[in-house]
Amino acid sequence: PHDRHIGWFAGRMTLDLTSDVYIRQVFCHALDTADPAHVRVRVELKNDRVRPFGGHLAVRLYPWFPDETARPAASAEMAVMVRACSPADIVQDIAVPSPQLWTSARPNLYRVEVALLDSAGKPVDDETVTTGIRTVSQHGGVFRFNGEPEMLNGAQIMGFRMPMDKNATWNRCAPAEWLMKELLMIPKMNGNVLRVHVHAWAPEHGNINDPRIPEMADQLGVMLIWGTTAWIRTDEPWNIDFE
Repeated sequence: PHDRHIGWFAGRMTLDLTSDVYIRQVFCHALDTADPAHVRVRVELKNDRVRPFGGHLAVRLYPWFPDETARPAASAEMAVMVRACSPADIVQDIAVPSPQLWTSARPNLYRVEVALLDSAGKPVDDETVTTGIRTVSQHGGVFRFNGEPEMLNGAQIMGFRMPMDKNATWNRCAPAEWLMKELLMIPKMNGNVLRVHVHAWAPEHGNINDPRIPEMADQLGVMLIWGTTAWIRTDEPWNIDFE
């Protein structure tokens, strides 16, 4: 757009005060949708101390949406050792019996709690994320969701949000009400997928990285076609930071 002063998305700006040993990030995804299903949890730890850290990592999965429970559906605990002034990646596969799978018709979600404990069992740090137990694959030229053939029906959103004087700003920094309104259009048209737009972002490569979109879509049963940060429309591929 010609308007270069469209602001920033700062709705998730936080200041995290941690100790010198902390959880950087938590990632989790389903490896399969059998019974039990297996969920892989990857935890990035960081030790800024000048001495090693030894302790335990406790992981618990709770049904969270649409019905939240206080009893974990699955849990695991493992010993961890992080060298001085170093990061560490901890990967643990957890079996979830009688899994409540995520589908467009039934968007079941789990809350994943990760707690880092020292050698005495004292809490050091914790992190919570939400996820659905689901797999996306292709076999025999057929797109499959949870191992079954699936048809994607939906639309692409262009991000032209009125009124006109807000159009440039809201193209990338839309109010939550607008995002919800657009996502709700998909189930209203009996669809199950939304392609997130990547326009109004030239000549730089990149894409929209708004966490509200997948959080809302997860609870509405909407899948997303989401361009990567290497998506290019009119630019040179050599501008990508491949590392």
